[in-house]
Amino acid sequence: MSCSRRRWGLHGGKADFLAFHSTFALLSHRHARIERLLVSEDSVAVWSTSGGTVAATGGSFVVEACTIFDVRDDKLCAVIEYADVTAVLAAFETRA
Repeated sequence: MSCSRRRWGLHGGKADFLAFHSTFALLSHRHARIERLLVSEDSVAVWSTSGGTVAATGGSFVVEACTIFDVRDDKLCAVIEYADVTAVLAAFETRA
């Protein structure tokens, strides 16, 4: 299997990556914890719990996720994340 040239598995490349990380400025009291890690050949699965408080609304959230990283030829080829982000969306709408 060959690796896609898309950086970090994002279709928009660096611009999407930077936009994603700029959303962290909207949060306060962020936290993340790796719960489990599984390595199998060229894939790594990471189970994590993360959360924070949305600065504008005061709403807080906790999310459990499973992120799968695929590596080929020493390059990160894909990142797939499974998470229920309902609590995150609600935190952005909540007014404390």
